[in-house]
Amino acid sequence: HRPFLDGIRLAFDEATASGILDRPAQLIVKEAEGLPRGDAAAVTRAWQDLVDAGCVGIIGPMISDNALAVKQYMATTPHKVPTLTWAGTDEQYDEYLFGFGNGSLTEEPYIIAEGIADRGLKTIGLVFERAQCGYEYTEFFLDACRREGLEVVHTEAVGQADRDMTATVANLMARKPDAVAYFGFGLPSLEMNAALAAVGWNPPRFMCTAFILCYLIPEYMRGLQGWIGADQYDEENLVTQAMQSRFEERFGYRQENCVPTLAYDCGHVLALG
Repeated sequence: HRPFLDGIRLAFDEATASGILDRPAQLIVKEAEGLPRGDAAAVTRAWQDLVDAGCVGIIGPMISDNALAVKQYMATTPHKVPTLTWAGTDEQYDEYLFGFGNGSLTEEPYIIAEGIADRGLKTIGLVFERAQCGYEYTEFFLDACRREGLEVVHTEAVGQADRDMTATVANLMARKPDAVAYFGFGLPSLEMNAALAAVGWNPPRFMCTAFILCYLIPEYMRGLQGWIGADQYDEENLVTQAMQSRFEERFGYRQENCVPTLAYDCGHVLALG
């Protein structure tokens, strides 16, 4: 969590120093285990706790299913606090719920389909999670495949916390696609490499911005070796690198990925609001 929170702190500190904010911002942190491993009720309780603490703006939750739960919950309460999420679903937006998406369930599929087509691959085995993000990703990916002239030869839904991908990989192998595509929060995708290695199959494989899981935990980096994923971090972006230098000077470490930069953007946008 540290790079995420430090990115927000840097944005608030700079907004105070520049006069955007007329007083220091107090950052109150409330953690909750939401979907896919927890439940959405824990997220809405945490959101309400922040409201009760007097927060004038909230950053989070960060997952589409949880963002939709907060939207639904907010509709039932008189407390309307501006809330900014990283979630990728277009269904989240409301008068008080704003998106600063780490990717987009509607846009990523077209980028990924184009990347597959550019490599001369023609047929795809599609795996998606039985959840809002999986269903929404798949809807737009199928349209993107039609636009790119790609054929989806196998489609399979998996649970968001499934650990054994043996049967899924066997089903994919039976259809012999040129490439595999994965859409969802991403936990089962970490297990697919083991199942692929067990049968000696190494197809080109593409996934959504769940790819950023590899930044967070070392075993995720190992688990996603060989995957091509969508991301928002560009090493050549001069604005990004300037922010990274200020971040390193302030906190004494540097992370070359999208987590501190997205966190900084969320804090800066909230400060402006």
